[in-house]
Amino acid sequence: MATYFLPTLASLAALGNWQAWHSDYLPVAAGLIGGPFLGAWLALAAMIANMALLNSTVLATTRMPFALAEDGFFPRAFTRIHPRYGTPVLAIVVSGAIYAAFAMFTLTQLLSVYAWLRVSTP
Repeated sequence: MATYFLPTLASLAALGNWQAWHSDYLPVAAGLIGGPFLGAWLALAAMIANMALLNSTVLATTRMPFALAEDGFFPRAFTRIHPRYGTPVLAIVVSGAIYAAFAMFTLTQLLSVYAWLRVSTP
């Protein structure tokens, strides 16, 4: 939290233009404060952080279909393990396809899907 809050606070203190802020403004603010080099590095760091977040999410959530299949609540094919890496191959592929399909939607649409899924579970 501090890695987002402190740069945002410092940028607002240096620029004072909170009305101009939008979803990708932090690299723009870094460019205004420290030049285009700092802005480019901050944008690169944000891309790497988002890729790492997606990677950890995909790896964590692929274990759910695997565990459900082991308990008999999902098709048995999801329990197949890769012989070399020990990973649930089908669960990773299916989860990746679902994430790719979700990439076509806006954040507002995804939040609506999330809310409906949360409402439908006990």
